[in-house]
Amino acid sequence: KLEGQASTAQLAMLRYQLNPHFLFNSLNALSSLISEDPVKAEKFLDEMSKVYRYLLRSNDDPLVPLSTEIHFIESYFHLLRSRYGASIEVGIEIPVSEQGMKIPQFTLQTMVENTIRSNRMSKDEPLRIHLYVDNKQYLCFINSNQPKIGIGEEGEENGLQSISNQLRLLAKQELEIEETIEQRIIRLPLISENE
Repeated sequence: KLEGQASTAQLAMLRYQLNPHFLFNSLNALSSLISEDPVKAEKFLDEMSKVYRYLLRSNDDPLVPLSTEIHFIESYFHLLRSRYGASIEVGIEIPVSEQGMKIPQFTLQTMVENTIRSNRMSKDEPLRIHLYVDNKQYLCFINSNQPKIGIGEEGEENGLQSISNQLRLLAKQELEIEETIEQRIIRLPLISENE
């Protein structure tokens, strides 16, 4: 049953990752950059091609090294910063020694998209996202808690449920969620190469 759920989750995530709205927004951002700042446009196009190359590549192994996900999400954040500017702030503090651990593919993108979809952001009140590994070898994903008014949590919970199902199947572990008025912390167990 879990294997079936994992397959369904992977298909749903693939559909989500190839979201035409994201592609449309990226192309619009690129179009305006071309006339405003050709150097930035070239950098944007380079990062956009890295993102889509990663999204479209075929990988039979549902787990990828954390370093691979970090490289992908850095390119992805470049696109987001081009779109949202100072309204989004990102910090990644993960030592190289921890980057050989594995997580399900596309986990970070799903979490980032969920966070953006369910939180408001502005230059005066930027959405802050911080990633680090704690001493229990959990990847900690922290975001400022700024819920949008009138937006349900269904999409966010579906994304987290997909990640949770994959972790349960692949590592027999659960993710942990802690929420306060100011922030939300999601802790994902990292999987060693031997598991």
